[in-house]
Amino acid sequence: MRFLFIFIAYLWLPIGLIAQSNISEASKATFEISNFKFKSVKGTFSGMNGNLIFEESDIENAQFDICINSKSINTGNEKRDDHLKNADFFNVEKFPSICYTSTIVSYVNGQFITKGFLTLHGVTKEIAIPFTYNDNVFYGSFTVNRFDYGVGADVNTFMVGSNATIVIQCVIE
Repeated sequence: MRFLFIFIAYLWLPIGLIAQSNISEASKATFEISNFKFKSVKGTFSGMNGNLIFEESDIENAQFDICINSKSINTGNEKRDDHLKNADFFNVEKFPSICYTSTIVSYVNGQFITKGFLTLHGVTKEIAIPFTYNDNVFYGSFTVNRFDYGVGADVNTFMVGSNATIVIQCVIE
């Protein structure tokens, strides 16, 4: 009887359903921001976890609730990383996660778009993230103004630019 119930439940689940336990350690967010106006700093965040439900044929029921570990910031320069982790920038002890929760996922003009709330440095703002999905990998890209979230609010834009480009790569196992 138990086998029959599991089999029926399996048939009922939509094909393409993706859930929390399937987020790979290969998932990451990369960023790039200008530095001293003539060069840029690139880095990554890792430690992505959360829940996501996605099926291309059932977009209206898709849901993303994903966080990434702010302590995982890596620019390839340990001294800079330590500075970015302190209260001047990400304040990772107070704000250990950067989170996104979708409110709607849609497919418009051949592209997926998720709209929802990004919480960064204790500030929550609504954003839209266009993304693609192919071979169990989600790719999304957006730009965020660090001042909107109070990140490095006392650091002028000559030293560190105001806008960072973020690229999300969420790999599903």
